[in-house]
Amino acid sequence: MAGQYLENPRGTCTLGGAAVTLNAISGTVPIFHTGPGCPMMTSLGQAAHGGIKGTAGRIGAPCSVMLEKEIVFGGLDRLRETIEGTLEVFDGDLYAVISGCAAGIIGDDSQSVVSEFKERDVPIVYVDASGFKGDVYSGYNATLLSLIKSEVEPRSEKTPNLVNIFGIVPTQDLYWHGNLREIKRLLAGIGVDANIFFGNGIDGVRELRNAASASLNIFFSSWVGRGAEELLRNKFGQETLRLDSYPIGPTETTKFLREVSSVLGIDSKRAESFIESEESYIYDFYSGIAQLSSIQHHIGIIGDAHTIVSTLRFLVNDFSQIPVLAIVTDKVDDPADREAITAAIQKLEYWKKPDVLYERDQWNIAKIISEYSDDLTQLYGSQLDRLIARENKLGFVNHTFPNSEKLVLDKSYAGYKGSLSIIEDAMNNK
Repeated sequence: MAGQYLENPRGTCTLGGAAVTLNAISGTVPIFHTGPGCPMMTSLGQAAHGGIKGTAGRIGAPCSVMLEKEIVFGGLDRLRETIEGTLEVFDGDLYAVISGCAAGIIGDDSQSVVSEFKERDVPIVYVDASGFKGDVYSGYNATLLSLIKSEVEPRSEKTPNLVNIFGIVPTQDLYWHGNLREIKRLLAGIGVDANIFFGNGIDGVRELRNAASASLNIFFSSWVGRGAEELLRNKFGQETLRLDSYPIGPTETTKFLREVSSVLGIDSKRAESFIESEESYIYDFYSGIAQLSSIQHHIGIIGDAHTIVSTLRFLVNDFSQIPVLAIVTDKVDDPADREAITAAIQKLEYWKKPDVLYERDQWNIAKIISEYSDDLTQLYGSQLDRLIARENKLGFVNHTFPNSEKLVLDKSYAGYKGSLSIIEDAMNNK
């Protein structure tokens, strides 16, 4: 069977997903058991196109540098030496061995080497992330599974109103850092503490080891992280609230906070007081730009599923834009997952639902936009799609991964305040 070739794939491989996930947990030191180019190309490629975050500071990771000798005779001795050297040079709260394609193809038992160090009480975990196994999401999932199995400590009691947040993949979501921070702030406003694991200023390793104390796991995706969800339920007896995406704007954010409040049994008076304060703040801005809502665009959006869901719900339900087309660029092979994603995208308060297509090849995406161009006035997409918009005389909003055209640090699209960022970007981009 012939292989499938993609023009301009929108994300790296399993190794890249594992790398960016671990890099986002402060105090973690990744150790690559790969060929010499893999760590830099996957980490740099993913981070540089995820809002240019971490392109200088987090790609210098230890690597076993597997060459011809290791491919022929095995690389476990080399891996063992690399771990020993890393422990001498790097002071980490957690060390993570990530094996790539070369180790996977020759069948190196990297786990056995990691076990040797665990027996010496080294805080170390193993992630099988051979790039050929999948995409960024498979790397995120594999990393979560390894971390939960190895590092999450059982707790006899649950902490009331403590939740774990999953489903927002670092760098693949351009605004992951700000989104996670804003979700944590919103939940704190109704009296809920959130382990978000990722980001600057977050003790991710401590939160990880304390994850079993949470009363609830919240997944902001209809399909990402199912294995982690099942493991957390079976191992620690934790329930899950799985949502289609993270909330943007007053309608979805208020709905989200009320749902969490109901599930956890939060005092409704506290939750409603916080919601009223946040809505009052945001509606003051909306009233000042009310005339902008009369500028109705017929919009198409290209990107990952959860970004499309959250963005369209806000633009259509709260900002009166007209949905025409959504092109999902995630590799979603399961028909049930596609059905769930399509239903989530089309769950809009508008009489005509957008067409939902699944396509990852840039040439095919350009062809689709050309076919829909007469029905569109504005296109949301990645830097890859700017030329497509220009060729079809459409307005363009630079919005999704991959994106190295704009720097994204702590900017958020989530929540009440995040909706202002989308309005600004929609109106400032031409």
